[in-house]
Formats: sequence, structure tokens, C-alpha cells
Amino acid sequence: MTKGSSISRRLFWAAGILVALSCGAPTSDPVGFQPPDRPVKKVTLYPADVGWRDTFYDIFAPTGRHYRLAVGSYGAPDRFRSRTLLHFDVGDVPKEVSISKIRGVFLSLPYLRVSGSLNDDIYAEGDVTIEVRPLRRDFDEDRATWWRASRKENWSVEGGDYGPAVADAVIGRPSYQRQYVNFDVTALGLEWLANPYRNYGVVLKLKDEEESAGAGIKEFYSTNQYSKVNAPRLEIAYVDDEGEKVYRVLLPEKDCFITEYGGEFGGGEVHGYDEFLDFGSFNGYARRVLLYFNLSPAATGIPATASVARARLRLFYLPAARDERVRIAVYRLTAAFEEGAKQDVLELQKFHDNYAYIDREFMKEPPGYVDLYVNSLVQEWISGKHPNYGLVIKAPDESTAQAFPRFAAKDNGDPARRPFLEIEYTLPPEPWYAPTE
Repeated sequence: MTKGSSISRRLFWAAGILVALSCGAPTSDPVGFQPPDRPVKKVTLYPADVGWRDTFYDIFAPTGRHYRLAVGSYGAPDRFRSRTLLHFDVGDVPKEVSISKIRGVFLSLPYLRVSGSLNDDIYAEGDVTIEVRPLRRDFDEDRATWWRASRKENWSVEGGDYGPAVADAVIGRPSYQRQYVNFDVTALGLEWLANPYRNYGVVLKLKDEEESAGAGIKEFYSTNQYSKVNAPRLEIAYVDDEGEKVYRVLLPEKDCFITEYGGEFGGGEVHGYDEFLDFGSFNGYARRVLLYFNLSPAATGIPATASVARARLRLFYLPAARDERVRIAVYRLTAAFEEGAKQDVLELQKFHDNYAYIDREFMKEPPGYVDLYVNSLVQEWISGKHPNYGLVIKAPDESTAQAFPRFAAKDNGDPARRPFLEIEYTLPPEPWYAPTE
């Protein structure tokens, strides 16, 4: 054999391998899927025989990017109640404005009704008393919930760590014309200016007896709303060098609301053997679905060298009572979960939230099977790139409100509604012949 013919045969062999491997490469878009040239093998995983685990759990969701701020309580005995957290950076006050020149500090909340979005519901009708209380712990607006002040710190008392009320105001039925609710917080503002390290912000909440009774909920625009004219503000009145009274207006550096739902929430509840898997989000709380299926070679017969052509997770979809647009995202779990774990354990479930394997919208889907293509995720698990702990299905942005539809679980009473996973894969080709020197 000549050296030239040896090189030609090597190139021919390498090109053949690349072509063959490209036919079996994973596809992230199954639309128009064409089977590879190599034989396609298929495995279907059913809950009954592969160690399938599924459950859902409730969490209190951050609302730091929501357009509104909610204060109040509604419903009894299964009420939900919301409190708003605000923080103003008083370091923005000019240094020449000494404390002796300050004549008043006021928290002002623009208040109005907007059809279809703000205060446009029966729970905004009644009179309520909103209190301003100083926070005793810092909060992260992107992580704060009813239970947590930040990712790493819990409130010492659920619902926030705060002191006695420093101001209050009675608020009635909203109108379509912008009004203002004003709180005189001069003493607190002076304390912040004199001791900035004590400034953790404030919480707005109903009086305790009204909050317990579910008196009503009022809503205000946050700084995330496009028009800052409607955002809360801190107004500092002071006397300038000419003796004129002027105002310094500060918008919140941070704002969000936190919510407790007293209905189906509960740290001791277990949903691992329910017939349905609920997901979605609404006003500061959310539901997430967890799924696990055993993909080991012993369970599936699929070797680590296989190329996944298509992995289709089939879930029986049941719309919410209000069948509206719903978005879901799928993320990879980074820790195992137990199906029979309690809510307060699952609430700590870890997942890789930097990359969504699926981000899909459901709009008026009829009841029936829907397909979630998890090709790349299953490929990563089979090849060993990531350990298989399962996946989570959740709303992409849990700070927004959307309906709570559901999927049928493995324990559903109707076998025709239970979930299953179909995997189509190919095996690597054998070399046409071993190259020789």
C-alpha cells in the first residue's frame, strides 16, 4: 500500500464517520424530524415500571420585578395576605441639607383604579387601614418572600421583621383619577438621615385585626411600571439657603411585595401521591412540578454512547378554570428529591435556573396530551454530562400572575391520562474497516 492511498483511505473513513454521527446528533427542534440513516431504536418509559417519581410543591415567589405592589388581606378563613416592602436611599439627599433644615418627611403613594390591571376587583372595594412600620432587617427585592428576606437569610418572624407603626392612613374605594395617600414619617426619616445604617426600609401592612379579618387589598404601582409618576416616593421638605421651603423627592431603591396564602399552602403537606400535578404563579406564590425517570442502561438498555434523536415527554394537560395564556419552563434539577417529601423540604429544592431547556406557551389548549421535547436534556443525562436528578416544570417568571393548570400524575385514576417518556436513539456506527499504516 502506498503512503498516498493510505492517507486517502483515512480521509474517506473519517468523512464517513462524521456523516454517520451527524445523522444521529440530538435535535432541539423535532418539527420536520427525519429519522437518521442508521436504525432508530425506541424506548418508552412508563411510570409503572421504571421508578418514575412526580410531585408538585408550593412556594412563596419573589415579586421584585412585578409592576404592582399589594397591601392587604382577603378571604376567610383561607385568606391570602400581602405586605409591601420599600427602601429609599437617603444618601441621595444633598449633604448641604442638614437635619436642622428638614421640616418634614412624607411617604406618598399614588392611588388609582385601572381597568383590568390595578385595584379593579371586589377585594379593593372596602376601607382598610394601612400602617407604615420600620423594617429591622435588610431585604433583597429579587429574593424576598413571606419566609425569606434574601437567598441566605430567613425572616426571624414569617412576614417580615419590623417594629411598631410610625404612621397609618385609612384608604377607601379607589377612583379612576389619581389620588395620593400620604404618611408623615418625619421621625423615622430623621433617624435614617442621622444613622443611615439603621435604614432597612419599611413594610406596609394592614392593622393586625383587619389583616386577620381579610378586610381587603389595595394595589399601588411599583418602580417597574413604565411611568415613574405613579411610583411611591419619599418627599423630604427642607428650607434652602434663601429660606424657601423646597422638596427633595426620592423614588424607592428597592420595592416588592410578599404574600402568604392560607389555603392549600402548608409546610407539612405531601403531594407526591396526588392524581394531578399543578403549576403556575399568582401574586407572590407559585407551584412547581418535579419529575424523575430512571435512564440508567439497566432500566432502559440505552448505552452512554447513544445519540438521542428525539425525547418526547408526553403529559396529559388539563386547563385551569380560567383558560388563559400560560407559559412554562423546564430546568434541570441539581439535587435529588423524594416524592413523599413535605412542602417545607421541597421548597428548598435546587435546580439549574440559568438555562431553560424548554420555554413554551400554552394558549387555550384543550384537555389532552401535550408534548415536551427534552432532547438535549436526556442526551446530557445519558452521556453522563450531568447526573440525572430529574427536572422541574415552572412558570418562567413567577413574579407575574398566570393561571394554575395541571398535568395528570402517575397516580391518576385514569391510566389513559398518565405521563410517559418516548426516547428514540441511534448507536454509533462500526468503522467500515480499521485504518492501517
